[in-house]
Amino acid sequence: MSEEFENNEQQNEEKPVESEKSEKEESDESDESGEEEEKQEEEIEEEPAPTVQSGDEVLVTGGEYKGELAKVISPYTNSISIELEKRDEDGAKPRTVLRHTEYEIVEKAE
Repeated sequence: MSEEFENNEQQNEEKPVESEKSEKEESDESDESGEEEEKQEEEIEEEPAPTVQSGDEVLVTGGEYKGELAKVISPYTNSISIELEKRDEDGAKPRTVLRHTEYEIVEKAE
C-alpha cells in the first residue's frame, strides 16, 4: 500500500510541472500571435487613403450609381459622402456614401 501512495504522490508532483510548461508555451504562443497582429496592423496603416477633398468630382465605379458623376461633400477615413449630379423625380440631388474602392477622381477642386 505504501508503494501505491508513493506512486500517487509522484504523479501529483509531475502534473504541476506539466501545467507550468503548458502555461509557458501558451504565453510564448500569445506573444507570437501578438507580433503577427502588430505586423498586420502596420501593413493596414501603411496604405494611405486617397487624397480627396470636399468639392472634388468623382466617377462612381461601384454600387447602385455606377457610372454617375458626383461631387464630394465630405471625405472620411474609409469612405466619402457624395452628392450626385443627376436629380431624382422629386427634384432633389441624391446623396450617398462610397468606400474608397468605389470611385475614381475625375477633377480636383481648387
